[in-house]
Amino acid sequence: MKIAIIAPSPVPFCIGGAEKAWWAMLDAIHQYTDHQADIIKIPSPERTFAELISSYQTFSRLDLSHFDQVISTKYPAWMVHHHNHIVYLWHRLRGLYDTYPPSLPLAPGSLPASFTKLQALLQTTPRRQELDNIFYETSRLLDSSPECFAFPGPLTRAIIHYLDGIALAPGAIRTYFAISNNVTKRENYFPVNAKVQVIHTPLPLSFKINQEQPSPSIIFTVSRLDAPKRLDLLIKAFLLVKTELEFHIAGSGPQLAELKKLAAGDRRIKFLGWCSDAEISLYYNRSVFVPFVPYDEDYGLITLEAMRAAKPVLTVSDAGGVLELLQDGENGLIVEPQVAAIAQGMRQLLADPQKTAAMGRAAMTSVAHITWEKAIKTLLRSRPLIVVVATFTVYPPRGGGQSRLFHLFRNLTSHADIVLLTLTSDPKLAGEIVIEPGLREIRVLKSLRQRGMDWKLAKQLQAAVEDINAIDHTRYTPEFSETLTALCRRAEKVIVSHPFLYKEVRRVWDGPLWYEAQDVEVDVKEAILSKSIEEKNPVALAAIERVREMEAACCQDAERLFVVSKEDGARMRQLYGDIRPEHLPNGVDVVRVAFTGVRQRLAAKQRLGIAGFTALFMGSWHGPNIEAVELIAAMAGRCPEVDFLLMGSVCNCPLPSLPANLHLLGVLSEEEKACLMAGVDLALNPMESGSGTNLKMLEYAAAGILIVSSEFGNRGLRFVDGEDVLISASKDFPEIINLVLREGLQDYAPIIGKARALVEDYYSWEAVARRFNIP
Repeated sequence: MKIAIIAPSPVPFCIGGAEKAWWAMLDAIHQYTDHQADIIKIPSPERTFAELISSYQTFSRLDLSHFDQVISTKYPAWMVHHHNHIVYLWHRLRGLYDTYPPSLPLAPGSLPASFTKLQALLQTTPRRQELDNIFYETSRLLDSSPECFAFPGPLTRAIIHYLDGIALAPGAIRTYFAISNNVTKRENYFPVNAKVQVIHTPLPLSFKINQEQPSPSIIFTVSRLDAPKRLDLLIKAFLLVKTELEFHIAGSGPQLAELKKLAAGDRRIKFLGWCSDAEISLYYNRSVFVPFVPYDEDYGLITLEAMRAAKPVLTVSDAGGVLELLQDGENGLIVEPQVAAIAQGMRQLLADPQKTAAMGRAAMTSVAHITWEKAIKTLLRSRPLIVVVATFTVYPPRGGGQSRLFHLFRNLTSHADIVLLTLTSDPKLAGEIVIEPGLREIRVLKSLRQRGMDWKLAKQLQAAVEDINAIDHTRYTPEFSETLTALCRRAEKVIVSHPFLYKEVRRVWDGPLWYEAQDVEVDVKEAILSKSIEEKNPVALAAIERVREMEAACCQDAERLFVVSKEDGARMRQLYGDIRPEHLPNGVDVVRVAFTGVRQRLAAKQRLGIAGFTALFMGSWHGPNIEAVELIAAMAGRCPEVDFLLMGSVCNCPLPSLPANLHLLGVLSEEEKACLMAGVDLALNPMESGSGTNLKMLEYAAAGILIVSSEFGNRGLRFVDGEDVLISASKDFPEIINLVLREGLQDYAPIIGKARALVEDYYSWEAVARRFNIP
C-alpha cells in the first residue's frame, strides 16, 4: 500500500514528542513492512481561533486519494476525508475538551441574531455535507463579531466539537487506536460504542542508550517547560532535599523565566535548554532516577525513554498515561502530587542506590515489548473481510432489499471490511465503487449470454425473475466467479443474500457461510408466478422447484441463518426441517429520515405547493407491490377528494389505465423523497402477499406520516392498531382515508409520535446491526 501519515506542522516550528513519533512511524513502516509511506504536513498555527479554524478548513480540503491509506494522530489533520482512514489518537485540543476551564459555560449563551444560522447548524448531528456552511458562517462572523469567539470559550468549543465529530465519526474512520488507556477514558474523545485499541507509542528507532553506564551522578528530567508539566513542583521538592547531586532540567518553554526565579540561589539546579537526542541519552546515563510529574499526561514518552535507559521514574498519582507503564515500588515510585510527598520520594530513591538501580533494571525489562515492529504491524493489521453476494446492485439504495443490505452492512464496518459483490445488466453501473470507509461494492456486468437467458426466461414466464436464472447461469459470467474467488482468498466469512447465488459461492468457498434471508423466497416466487403455475407451465414449475432446492440447501448449510420476521422463521422450519433461524428485523435510518410533525407537515405542504389531501404508496417493481397498486387504483375512485401518489420503480411496470387522481412520480432522489415524505398526509400499505416485512412501514413511521396498513402489511412488525398505526382490510381503506380527511391529522398526532418512538427504540439500523453480533 501507499500510506500517508498526515500531521500538523506547528507554528512556530518546534520538535517535540509528536514529531519524533511521526518520523519513527515512517521509519518503521519502511523497515518492517513492504508498504511505501510519506509524511504529509501542513503549517497549522493555532495562536488564535481564526488560525485554528483555517487549519481545520485546509485539512478538510486536502485530497489524498492517490494514497491507499491515511493515518492521522492529531487535530486538525484528521479532517482529511479518505476511504481508508485510520486514527491513532494522541489527544484532542485539550483546552476545549478535558482541560476546558470549569469556570466557563459549556454551551454558547445568548448571541446576536446574526449567529442564528451557525447556532442552528451546531445543534444538528455533525455531517460532512455541512462543512462549507460551518466554515463560511464562522469566517463571516469572525470578521463582524470577533468578540463572541473567546478562545477558549463556549462557542469556539462547540465549533471544534462539531468539526471533530465530523472527522472522527464511525463512517469516516475505519479503525480507532489510542496512545494510552488514559486517552480512551477521556470524555468525548471517541464516538460512543467505538472499539478502540491501545498501542503504547514506542521510542524512535534512533533512540540509543550507552549500555556501559557511568556511575550515576545527577538527577535528570526533560520536558517542555509549561504549566501542565509541573516543573515547579519538582523544583520546590528538590529544594527540600539534602544532596550533593545536581538537578539537571532539559527543555524550553514559556515557564523558563518563572522556573529560574523559583530555583534562584540553589546552584545544584541547572537549566540545560534544548538538547540533542545524543545529549539527552548521555544525561539519562548519568541520572540516578528521572522525576516526571505532569498532570493527566496523554502518555509521556519521557517515561518510556527513562525506563529504556534503566532508570526508575518518580511520578505522581494524577499523572495520567505515565502510570500505565509503572508498578509502584517495582520499576518506579508513585507518590501524591504534593511537594512534601515528591521530596520524600526523591529521598527514598537517593537513600538506597542498589535498590534504585534494581528498580531501573526492572523498568528496562518491563517495557522491552514496546517496539515499533509490533506497533506498526498492529496498526496496519488487515481487518476481517466479509463478502456479501447478491443478484442486484445495492448502492444507491432504492428498494427495500437494497436498503436492508446497505444500511445493515454499513453499520458493521466498525467490525470488518465489507465487500458487496453484485450482478448488473447495465454496463453503466459495472465496476467498483467505495461507498464509504470499509464498505465497497463490486458490480459485475453479466455476460451477453447470461443477459440473453434472462430475457428468454422473462418472456417465457411473463415476469422479471432473472434472479432465478442466476442459480444455473451465472457460470456464463466468468468475471463473477473470478472476482469471488479472489475475494474468498482473504475472506473470513461469506454471506449470501437470497439463495440464488448459493451454488456459485459453494463452487469456490468452503468456509463458514451465513444466509441473510430477506424473505421466504419460494413463497415469493410462487406468488409472482401464480398464473403460470396454475396453467401448469413447465418452465414455471421447474423454476419454482429450483428455487426450493437452493433455499433448502442454503438454510441447511448456513452456519447462521437470519430472517426478518418470526413468521418467516416458522415458515422456513415448516419447509426445510431442523434449522435455527435468528430474527434480525428490518430497520430504518432514523438520522437520515427526518421526523415531520403535524404542524410542520402543513407548512411543508405549502412549500411544495400541495393544496389538497394526499396519500402515498412507495415500492419497487415487485409482484406484491404491483398488486397493491391495483388495489390503490380501485380506492382512488372511491376517494375523489384525495390525490394518490405512487413513488418508486413500481411506477415503471405495465399498469392498466389509472384514475385521474392517481399520480405516478417514478424513482426520486433521496432529497426529493425526503421533501415529499415531509408533505404528504397519509401513507398506505395495502399489501396482500409477499414475504419478510415491509421496510416502507418503518420509513413511513420514521418520517411522521400516519400509516394505514393491511394486517398482512404489518406482519412481523411491532406496530399496534390504534396505538402506532391504523390497520384495516384493504377493501375498507377508503372509509378510513375519508375519515382522516374529515377529522384532520391533528387528532392522530399521538399515534404518529408513538410510531416514531418505536422505530427509534427498536428498528434503527444501528440497533439492528448490533444483533448481528460479529465476533
